[in-house]
Amino acid sequence: MELLTKDIKPSIFEFGDYREFLKAACFPNGKYNHTSGTLSIWAKKLGYKSPSSLTMVLNGDRVPSRDMINSLGKELKLTSKERQYLDLQVDLERTKRKGKDPSDVLKRMSVLAPGKNSIQLNLNQFSLISKWYFYVIKQLINSPGFIEDYDWMFKRLDRKVTPSQIRYAIDALQELGLVTRDAEGKLISSEKGVISPNDIPSSALKNHHTGMMERAVESLRDKPVEERQITSLTYRMNPQDLEKAKDRVFKFIQEFNEEFSTDSGSEVFQLNAQLFSHTKKDLSQ
Repeated sequence: MELLTKDIKPSIFEFGDYREFLKAACFPNGKYNHTSGTLSIWAKKLGYKSPSSLTMVLNGDRVPSRDMINSLGKELKLTSKERQYLDLQVDLERTKRKGKDPSDVLKRMSVLAPGKNSIQLNLNQFSLISKWYFYVIKQLINSPGFIEDYDWMFKRLDRKVTPSQIRYAIDALQELGLVTRDAEGKLISSEKGVISPNDIPSSALKNHHTGMMERAVESLRDKPVEERQITSLTYRMNPQDLEKAKDRVFKFIQEFNEEFSTDSGSEVFQLNAQLFSHTKKDLSQ
């Protein structure tokens, strides 16, 4: 995933899954390949004769041992706070595998990273909620005047989503912990935002962005100009500047979110930013 630029050391506090952090930290551009020579190099750094143990950890087949975590912390030069957070992420997985209540571990994690305002999903998790309306429903739940009634939500979403789809979406969001219930049983949405996998070939990602862009086309046709802003730019650029341009777009979206997103917002809006090439390099194809 390329939510982190190549020049920035990945921070474990930005990852909801320690395996995704390890892949991003140990492998170039976060592109983990279980057959790569880099895997063998890292195995030797950690004191293993073969990469099999590390492979099983990164593939989700095994929880890392304390010794492995200690070695990884030293090799990655993690600070004391980062190391504690890594330990807690591993403890969280152990707790869930044993079927125990993870509340205490989650509470200790929030103390270590109180400023963390986003949840990073891996591709499998994102696939569960890849339809465009999952994110809209998550935002709608915490809006003023929200009513947990599928027919009300159906109308509030401009009849674009059926009541059965709404019911399924809420169940899936609860499964991932993005939506919960308070002590009184009231449905509430996590205050944390969601960071999805980015710039990797995936039908889930394609479907998600296609759905959002289709909503943009509908807004161009159905919404009055006072309720939308459709702007485009066609320009020439050198291909070697593409990564820098992508980073700039992502930074703009982060800053835009910080300035305009508010818990008191009564309506749910969508901002799309598309950057792609109109031209083809190889004319022989």
